[in-house]
Amino acid sequence: MEYLVYVLVFFLLVGALMLGFGLKEARDSEADNPVAKLKKMREMRGSMMSMGLDDELEAELSRKFARDQEAEAVAAKGKKRPQVFTSLDSMTHSIAILNRLDVQLEQINSFWRASELVVVTLGAGLLALSVAYLLGLRWFSLIPALLCLPLPWVYVKTMKARYYRRFDEQLSDILRLMSNSLRAGFSFLQAVEMVAREAPFPIGSEFSTVTREIALGVAISQALDNIAARIKSSDLDLMVTAVNIQRETGGALAEILDTIAGVIEQRMTIRGEIRTLTAQGRITGSVLGMLPIGLGLMIHVASRIAAPHDPSFIEPLLSDSRGHAMIAMALSMQALGMAWIMKIVSIKV
Repeated sequence: MEYLVYVLVFFLLVGALMLGFGLKEARDSEADNPVAKLKKMREMRGSMMSMGLDDELEAELSRKFARDQEAEAVAAKGKKRPQVFTSLDSMTHSIAILNRLDVQLEQINSFWRASELVVVTLGAGLLALSVAYLLGLRWFSLIPALLCLPLPWVYVKTMKARYYRRFDEQLSDILRLMSNSLRAGFSFLQAVEMVAREAPFPIGSEFSTVTREIALGVAISQALDNIAARIKSSDLDLMVTAVNIQRETGGALAEILDTIAGVIEQRMTIRGEIRTLTAQGRITGSVLGMLPIGLGLMIHVASRIAAPHDPSFIEPLLSDSRGHAMIAMALSMQALGMAWIMKIVSIKV
């Protein structure tokens, strides 16, 4: 009976957290409404003429690429993995926070769906709750269960960071390719279209979105600003700013792209050296943060196995109010120490 109370409390806390975050996500997602974006795109439809894209070759290239991209989108839709939890998947679209999570998973081309991550997270939370309860942690068994709730967002954040890092690693080579295309006589739009076709994932996919937007009537400067907003990269911001300024004032764009590519390559080299030099500090912070928790659990489990009828060494911390205060203080100091170490080893270039 006591275990069922813990399970009920766990699901009530999950519901409260989902409701709170859902209201916040609903307010934040109003600006990202697809209907509003479509209306804005239709209003900008005449901007191609003002950007000098009235050339017949450019227009034909845009139409051809739009048709190709539509065919590829249809083919990709047919290759999508079937839904595992159909009813739950349709329910996630009505919850703002889960719908936003599903959109982020699609943006990073993830194999998972939001409904599947929800099921896995709840299963992991119940498993952690059951194991902690069997070990005699009582109300403290809710702590490892609740720690499983942020797992989908931790996964998305990790995958997005990897996605952005791969984009940054490919950007310098792509700028070299665009520079060589411009020197060979291609226009800027044709160079972008070549990148969209020839570049690997993820930068090829992002530039395909740029070319699709241009083919639908979005101005080149606005399409470049859109990709800069999607990809949080200072290197890409530098490239977009330089291209937009060059289109307004003129100049040798090929030389500008070569210069930016050289700057990005040097920055990537410095980032790699810093990451290597700070690897020991990051590992030290992780080990020191998890060592007390892991050691306490090992002592508790070992004492339970060796002498199941005798009181555990950890029992005073779990049954006495002074022990509760000590645990809370210890966890707070551990979190503060880990955050301090990670702040020290996080060097931005």
